[in-house]
Amino acid sequence: MKSGSNQYRTLKSKLLIAFLSLFSLALSAQEKGTISLQPILEYGYNYTYLNYGCIGAVADFRLADNFSLNGGLQANSANLYSVMAKGTVDIPLKKGKLFIENRYLYKAFVRNNMQELNAGISLGYRAKYWKIQGGYYSKFFTQLNKKNSDIYSVIVEPFGILYLLEAQVFKPEHVWNIGGRVSNFDHFIMERFGNPIFTVFGNYSMNETLRFFAETGVRPSGITNINANFWGFFLQFGMVLSW
Repeated sequence: MKSGSNQYRTLKSKLLIAFLSLFSLALSAQEKGTISLQPILEYGYNYTYLNYGCIGAVADFRLADNFSLNGGLQANSANLYSVMAKGTVDIPLKKGKLFIENRYLYKAFVRNNMQELNAGISLGYRAKYWKIQGGYYSKFFTQLNKKNSDIYSVIVEPFGILYLLEAQVFKPEHVWNIGGRVSNFDHFIMERFGNPIFTVFGNYSMNETLRFFAETGVRPSGITNINANFWGFFLQFGMVLSW
C-alpha cells in the first residue's frame, strides 16, 4: 500500500509545518504570559491491559493573552507511549469566550507493533459554569516495525468527530470545584464518535501557583476498541504548577 504510506508521510510533514507555523506566530506575540507544568499519575483497569499505571506531564505556554501552546508525554506500563501537542487561540466575548484548538496526538503501541497518528481541529465555547466543544480529526494506523516492506500498510480514517460537554459547580476561580464531562478525547486519547469517555473531576487551589486535581471515570478499552469487554476504569491524580 504505497499510496497509503505516502499519504501518511505527507500528512506528517504537513502537520509539522502547520504546528511550526503556529509556534512562530506565537513567538512573535509581544505580550508573554504564564507557564504551567502538569504532572499526572494514573491507575486503571480494563480487559486488555488488566491493571496498569501511567505517568505523564503536560506543559502549557501562555505566549500571549489569546494564544497558548501545549505539549505532553505519557508512558503506560502496558508498553504504550504517547506524545501530544496543541495550539489554542482564545476569542473573548462579552459573556464567555470562543476558542479554537489545533490538536495532534502520536501513540506507539510497542507490544502490538502499531503506531497511531491523530490530527484534529475544533471550536469551543467556555462559559462560567460549562464548556462545549466540537470538531473533526483524522486518524492513521501503521506498523511500528517496517522491516518487511511487502506487508507494510496504512489504515486511514479520514474523518472523525470530536466532542466535549463539561459542567462544574462553581466558577473556575473558586478555591475548589467539582464537575462532570462527556467527551471522546483528552490529552492522550482521541476516540471514535461512538466511544465516549465519562469523567467526574475535582480540584483544589492552594494558591495562585499550585493546584491539585483528581479525575475518575470510564473509557473504551482495547486496541482500536475491538474488545468483548468494552469499558475500562481509570483514576488520575495530578497538580498544576504555574509561574
